[in-house]
Amino acid sequence: MGNAPEKSFREGLSFIEVADMFSDEDKAREWIAEHRWPDGPYCPKCGSFNVQCDIKHKTMAHRCRDCYSGKSRTLFSTKTGTVMEGSNLKCRPWAIGIYMFMTKIKGNSSTHLRREL
Repeated sequence: MGNAPEKSFREGLSFIEVADMFSDEDKAREWIAEHRWPDGPYCPKCGSFNVQCDIKHKTMAHRCRDCYSGKSRTLFSTKTGTVMEGSNLKCRPWAIGIYMFMTKIKGNSSTHLRREL
């Protein structure tokens, strides 16, 4: 083991620091997008990187330039194709919950996350 810290001691951010890190919806959406698409956004339907970003749509921020879905091009967001897709929650609570879940030593129950968020 060497100089590795004990399991009970790990440096990390406090809940306040995490909330500050995701202080608004745009920062949370950017964080999720950065971790979901490290090489840039791609279409979940055809896999193309030929994507138009920041389109003027209420919920979908991306449009594929290569594939069509019926009469129009495929629209998608950072939540499309993930467990977040059917949720009414915005990106900020999702980002905070994901960060808390991934950094907890012993894990987090869904009930605890619901109470915290």
